[in-house]
Amino acid sequence: MSRGHRSRVVRPRPLAGPVLFSIVSATLVIGLVKAVHAAANTVSASNVGQIGLAGSPTIDTAASEALHTDPLNLVVFFAAPGGGSTGITGYEYTTDGGSTWSPPAPMTSPLTIDAATSGGALTPDTPYSIVIAAVTSTGRGLPSNIWTVTTPA
Repeated sequence: MSRGHRSRVVRPRPLAGPVLFSIVSATLVIGLVKAVHAAANTVSASNVGQIGLAGSPTIDTAASEALHTDPLNLVVFFAAPGGGSTGITGYEYTTDGGSTWSPPAPMTSPLTIDAATSGGALTPDTPYSIVIAAVTSTGRGLPSNIWTVTTPA
């Protein structure tokens, strides 16, 4: 021992009662939230069927471009998702790249987007980013490819 210094061992008292329960509960809740958040962010083409979501539909941009003549409506040809997409109850679409989505509705290809289906008239000479997603009872599946199109003037 060094001169004039004495060592003393301090042992913390164990937590008990409500304090311990609160710390353990908060840790479990935080862990659960992180796990759910991580699972939600790992949806991919390889696991969508396992979690009940639909795969990605495909917009046929060439066929859609061929009918692209009216400034007030868009005709979008698409193919349903491939394997792992059973239980599709409808489709949603967005005209702004995913910021807002149409309500899910049963539809088949081709999809016509106009004032009646989009909740408002399309504007001539305006760019739109069209994306389609299949919907199951679990929720919206993976998005399709994006078709960026400008309505005729």
